[in-house]
Amino acid sequence: MKNLKRYYLIAITLTVFLGSCEKENVADQVAIEESNELEADITSSDTMSKSFMISEDGKLISEEEYLKQFKQKSNSFAKSSDVYSYNIPSSDLDKLGMRHADGRAVMDRYKRNQAWLNYPNVNIYGLLVGCRPYGNSVVCSGGDQPAKWHMKRDVVGEPFMRSLGHPVGGDIVERKARPDQAVYLGGVKFFEHKSSTNKSVTNTFTTGSKIGFTASAEFFGITTGFTSEINLTHANAVTNGTTEDKTTSVPFTDGDFVPAGQRCDFQLMAEPVQTVQRYRVNITVKGRAFVRFKQTFTDAPPNYRVRDEADGAKYAFPDKERNGITSEFEVANPQFRYSIRRFNCKPL
Repeated sequence: MKNLKRYYLIAITLTVFLGSCEKENVADQVAIEESNELEADITSSDTMSKSFMISEDGKLISEEEYLKQFKQKSNSFAKSSDVYSYNIPSSDLDKLGMRHADGRAVMDRYKRNQAWLNYPNVNIYGLLVGCRPYGNSVVCSGGDQPAKWHMKRDVVGEPFMRSLGHPVGGDIVERKARPDQAVYLGGVKFFEHKSSTNKSVTNTFTTGSKIGFTASAEFFGITTGFTSEINLTHANAVTNGTTEDKTTSVPFTDGDFVPAGQRCDFQLMAEPVQTVQRYRVNITVKGRAFVRFKQTFTDAPPNYRVRDEADGAKYAFPDKERNGITSEFEVANPQFRYSIRRFNCKPL
């Protein structure tokens, strides 16, 4: 009998203990569920969409896709323009010490730079560079090739985004869900964003020269907003295109929605950025020269030889221009990086 009483006592104790544990487990589970619901409410009521760009045809695309399209368009514009040449103006020749009065110095420099002429028994008596004569030169026929500034452009690295400031918030709009169903807003027009942009070309580095250079806008992969030629005169000089005013229609992203039974505020955030492509440009002299010379021991006076140097013009120029001037440029296309903020969600 004692053993039986002891059995009932143990059974009652276990029942009370287990019942107490079950209540504690239920209470803990309710607390966990309430905590999860609270966390879900916080998460769903205040969010920021992933940043995006608006393409030129008005589509919402990722930053990576925007850079890809920018690169393709730039390469397409510049495909046939990776080289650019224009006639060397007389003012440039004067600045480089190549005036008519400098004839003897120019001819001596030409001889020094040309290996086949650089002998004691060879003398230059005349030189024609483009149509500028020095000494006892041959006459320019008009069909002779003029001396040109010749530019070769190479792309440096991949295009990239440069932030110009903090995101700025626009107007706030409210959107409602249904009592029992969330409303997804992807693709719905959200906001029209007005902006003024100004494309630019910046000379970020140059070896230095006494003269300036110009190039076509297409040479840097751009057309709209620029005149036909860009002045590339000084390091750090910025050449701007004409200001472009436009209105961009911004849609909601696929991830934007209003939770069921709620209404939420939405705000467009716009961050000013530049899409930048860097280029390296090597500038050299191209063009023919006509040399009138005499070998002292073989040519009886007044017999002179005349040689047509198909690529000889560069040898008349100072070392810096003859060896090539290197400049680096950045082409910047202003844009906006967008994101959409959802906040202040409340029950309907």
